[in-house]
Amino acid sequence: MQDKIDLITGKSFMLDRLLYKCEFAKKVSQNLMIKTNRKTIVLEPKEIEIFFNVIEFVGPANNSANIEKMPISNVVNVEIRKANELASDMTSKLKAMFDVLAEEPTPSAFKKADAMVKASNAIVNVQMANYKYLLLKDR
Repeated sequence: MQDKIDLITGKSFMLDRLLYKCEFAKKVSQNLMIKTNRKTIVLEPKEIEIFFNVIEFVGPANNSANIEKMPISNVVNVEIRKANELASDMTSKLKAMFDVLAEEPTPSAFKKADAMVKASNAIVNVQMANYKYLLLKDR
């Protein structure tokens, strides 16, 4: 657990589209407690690996950059990269579905394609709203 404490202490990371700065981390009983600028996170042993797989470290060489001084462009770049990865994934899945429709246009395939397009549009709308928020936040 000490390696996880050393890994996160003083670092900035993204979690659920929010930027956090770890002020300190310590072992409490069998749990890992992470005190950030936003909230205190307490992880049970089974949640620790999942947490470290979900977060994305941010900052120059993942050092302890101060969030208040971190340019919003760094946060925007992380969001843009995530949106591009999501768009690429959606595009490949939609292309595969359109290939299925080209070969065998069944009613069930059309329903599935329609649902995929609607879900993709909703995801794109949410990503655009997040991006616009980040741009407005910088003003």
